[in-house]
Amino acid sequence: VLVSTQDGPEPALQARRLLAPFRIPSYRLLAAGKLVSHAGDWLPVAALMGWIYETTGSTAQTSLLLLVRLVPPIVGGGLAAVVVDRLPKDRLLAAVELARGLALGAALVAVQGGSRVGVLAALAVSGGLAAISNASVPALLPGLLPAEDLPAANAGVGVAKDLAMAVGAAGGGVALATVGVAPALAVDLGTFALAFLLFCFLRVEAVPATPRAEREHGGFRYLLARPPLLLLVLSFAAATLATGLTNATFPSLFSSL
Repeated sequence: VLVSTQDGPEPALQARRLLAPFRIPSYRLLAAGKLVSHAGDWLPVAALMGWIYETTGSTAQTSLLLLVRLVPPIVGGGLAAVVVDRLPKDRLLAAVELARGLALGAALVAVQGGSRVGVLAALAVSGGLAAISNASVPALLPGLLPAEDLPAANAGVGVAKDLAMAVGAAGGGVALATVGVAPALAVDLGTFALAFLLFCFLRVEAVPATPRAEREHGGFRYLLARPPLLLLVLSFAAATLATGLTNATFPSLFSSL
């Protein structure tokens, strides 16, 4: 939903304003890297959901896999923001992609060894790292763009994320059906390698760090002081979990058709 509140004869929402951030090379690298990274994030989730259901026939095990992947970013979002504010954000983003690639490699080893516990542990680590990655992006944008372009920049990254989720999930299902889970995960390692390379070329101006007291408590206090906003955040978290758990029933549903 887009709402314009600007007064005056010139409309506040214009296509050129939404595309303005893409004139900055570093923003193009960031958007492309997040598109590749998010696609690489959801491809293994879809493939491993199918693998878990094929090997166990249990929707409970499939739901557990989704919970293990979805809960760490939700629960660890506040902590991730504190971590991001303490470290160089551009190098942190590249390092996180490298670490997520290593976590995916561990999941691949676990799949080949038939270890569901190992797969779940690797996904949990990847989910925690995803929280840091997600917190890094909005923290990076003020060092890439002028203030008037930040709303459009955030929207562009959000569109890239949603598109990547759809492409990655579909790609995971196709890969599982055609080549199997292990080759699908091996191919997916390339997405994290590509995202890592793209983020290595980011050039970000220094952004002043948030004061310590505000960094540690400001975000939580801000939410607690605004019950409608807190309710909205919790509602989105609940909706995300509910959607994931619903998706976990699809393998059982479609196998019975």
